[in-house]
Amino acid sequence: MVIDHNMAFDPEFETASFFQHHIFGAAKERVFSDLASIAEYQVRMQAALADFQQWADTAQNEWPWLDLEETREFELDSDSLFAILNEYTSNQFWSMT
Repeated sequence: MVIDHNMAFDPEFETASFFQHHIFGAAKERVFSDLASIAEYQVRMQAALADFQQWADTAQNEWPWLDLEETREFELDSDSLFAILNEYTSNQFWSMT
């Protein structure tokens, strides 16, 4: 299950604003300060990303166009997306408290 709300890949993402307004904002302290929770989420992310390239390829095949007129091809930069999703492996990612 993924709940993104269009922010996972937002280059203007701001942590404070996100946690102030997001439905899961109240979980911030529990998730980002508890080492057991962090370890659990890291294992879950690693498992989820194991099939990332397959999912990216499927998305590229299922959504070949950016527009309804089918004049602009959709190009998925899966390397950039994968790099963003892998930020969970850095300590900086878990310092959102």
